[in-house]
Amino acid sequence: VRALKVEETNDAQPVKRTYWLAEDGELLKAEEPGPFGLTEIVRVDRARALAASAGGELPAEAYEQTLLKTGLRLPRPREIEYLKVRLSHRRPELGWPEIPGARHRVVARTETTLDLEVRRAASVRSVTLPFPETPGGRAFLEPNAYLQSEDPDLRSQAAAIVGGEKDAWRAALKLRRWTADQMTFDLGIAFAPSVEIFKNRRGTCVGYATILATLARSVGIPSRFVMGYAYTLGMFG
Repeated sequence: VRALKVEETNDAQPVKRTYWLAEDGELLKAEEPGPFGLTEIVRVDRARALAASAGGELPAEAYEQTLLKTGLRLPRPREIEYLKVRLSHRRPELGWPEIPGARHRVVARTETTLDLEVRRAASVRSVTLPFPETPGGRAFLEPNAYLQSEDPDLRSQAAAIVGGEKDAWRAALKLRRWTADQMTFDLGIAFAPSVEIFKNRRGTCVGYATILATLARSVGIPSRFVMGYAYTLGMFG
């Protein structure tokens, strides 16, 4: 099959995505490095897709390698204003990658260590729904291949959760509570589009984030999917 190979890089992601598109623009294949290795998406026929829908199980070491155990418990972690951490390089000959981000900065760097300061987000201000549309925010409201916020079932569920709430922050908290209550943690589902997650209500932390971002977009709250480290129970994961 004739295909156009496209490589995508941007300032917000430390990885490069690769796509293969058919002449009519349909996606044939996509590859993206992630915390569990290379994620590959391949267009197949209906029979092969249904045969794969039973899922699988990632090896335990795939998850062990994504955890950083601190050996200490941070007191009241959600109240901490900022945190300084020192990263040690296992293979200094590879150098340090760029670490972009709005709420963290590199304080010091040597060949073997990197000191990073991370600050919490600013206080939330009240915004009334519908959220004011801006040119920069439009991309965080539109559906895509994973955040399928135009799906009628997802839109109906999100509207029911939010009800008559007009404060965007309180509406987002309602969506977060529904996601936490309705989802079941499943290590065998590393990544899936929101329609599949909504149907099965199962997934890893990636699935929780995907469904929450989709529900938020469907009621007009700009949202984006972010992958990174979060602190819980004495470890970063």
